[in-house]
Amino acid sequence: MTREFTFTVPDGFVELPVEEIEVDGAEKHELDARVAGAFGLVADDPNAAMLANTYALYGETMGSQGIGYAAIAVYRSPDVPDRPIMPVLASSCIPSAHDSVDVAVEGLLEVHASVEGRTARLLDLPAGKAVVTVQEEKTILRNGADGIEIPVLQRQVAAWIPDPRGTSVAMVGVCSNNWQDWEHVVVLALDIFDTVSWVG
Repeated sequence: MTREFTFTVPDGFVELPVEEIEVDGAEKHELDARVAGAFGLVADDPNAAMLANTYALYGETMGSQGIGYAAIAVYRSPDVPDRPIMPVLASSCIPSAHDSVDVAVEGLLEVHASVEGRTARLLDLPAGKAVVTVQEEKTILRNGADGIEIPVLQRQVAAWIPDPRGTSVAMVGVCSNNWQDWEHVVVLALDIFDTVSWVG
């Protein structure tokens, strides 16, 4: 049985459903309103509903991959105010049976260091020792009709925090394809990691 953990979600994030929701249900209408608020639109704006549909599908996809919580935010770049930053926040609690935090950390470092394109470092957080990983994925979006190729670079920074009781590993990650503001995304993520705490 996993142990619960909490963390503080910064203002501006809109929680995404990680399970399928009814298209005309109350959850969907609440999501429409939250997305409208995040983008400065009126609650019944059709663009907000369209964005909410996209984000609902994104959240469901993340949920099917084991993510227990997902949220997205829209911020303005501190460097270029006209440039948006859209970080995605995700977390999950992974069952574990480690003898000690040090044993778990050693295993996490070994596993993550072996993944191509990923770096792993040890970090002391208020919740305890953690392995923080940074991963970079490059993809190409293709427009078949025009033959246009658009390179997309997505980076993720994640904290993997072993439970001192040996039952679980908390994972909290932030990703963004906004490479120009990556340093700001990392600062945001580290601030979130500092708020993680185990329940009970």
